[in-house]
Amino acid sequence: MQQQWSAVDSYLVESLIPSDPLLQQVLENNQRAGLPPYDVAANQGQFLALLVRITRARRVLEIGTLGGYSTIWMARELPSDGRAADPGSRLAPCADRAAESSAGGGERSGCAARRPGAGDP
Repeated sequence: MQQQWSAVDSYLVESLIPSDPLLQQVLENNQRAGLPPYDVAANQGQFLALLVRITRARRVLEIGTLGGYSTIWMARELPSDGRAADPGSRLAPCADRAAESSAGGGERSGCAARRPGAGDP
């Protein structure tokens, strides 16, 4: 059954989702860091982004951010004063992961402006 799901995801990603160098870099960094391969598929990430966009969400709460891949998908759709957070971290891990990926990654990921400030609980 898992093979069938993976095949469908692969087909949708290859057919419908344009390549994104930053997101690809994040996946590679996650793999190098030894994180488990629990990232959402790109089509699922795009669906999460669509949900953020159509609901006009101003905040995203992701419990269990892992390497930040899905958080980046969602954070890109937040308004400039929006916020992506994980209750297990004071800072949105996606910004840190994206910044590690490449110079300026936080800005390109949509996470940099969405990190909670140092004084935030």
